Amino acid sequence: MEHAPPAPPATLPTSSRTGRSRQVYTAPNVRKVVGVVPVLPDGRIVLVSSSSSASVLHPAAAAAAAVASSAKWILPKGGAETDETLVESALREAFEEAGLVGAIRTFLCSFRSEKESKHGGVRSTDFDFFVMDVASMESQWPESESRARELFTPEQALDALLSHKSNSLHLALEAYITSHKIAARPHE
Repeated sequence: MEHAPPAPPATLPTSSRTGRSRQVYTAPNVRKVVGVVPVLPDGRIVLVSSSSSASVLHPAAAAAAAVASSAKWILPKGGAETDETLVESALREAFEEAGLVGAIRTFLCSFRSEKESKHGGVRSTDFDFFVMDVASMESQWPESESRARELFTPEQALDALLSHKSNSLHLALEAYITSHKIAARPHE
């Protein structure tokens, strides 16, 4: 299923949205999160450091610190919001977290993740992921002071995501790698 990209904003935002007043919930206490597998024209994948693993003041320093400390690398993702389509939310999150501008190529996959909450109980999240064709990587973006970004081959990106067992985002990248291999096979 192809998604037409929304018109780019006249100016790119300088700050991230905050708060959960517009968050989408698919069931009581089940948050809807959207994300992208950002693909560069050469096929490399862009990952970002989780906000909790790169709290330094400059993007170059953040990247160096993240690589040196084996930061938790993630795919850009965040909460779907009621005033946006899922595609618009995914593109917004890609820009806010990684400074990526581009278009959604296609829907990729959905899955539910359940984790133990810090406050007891189970926290459930429904994820929808899209493949994003990256047109540009901006030098400044809303979370550039707290996140690093790094380029990986798809296999290297998968290894980076799998290195953190609490991370279910590898499911989206595995779906991308599998679909990419299937699409690359000659027709029999």
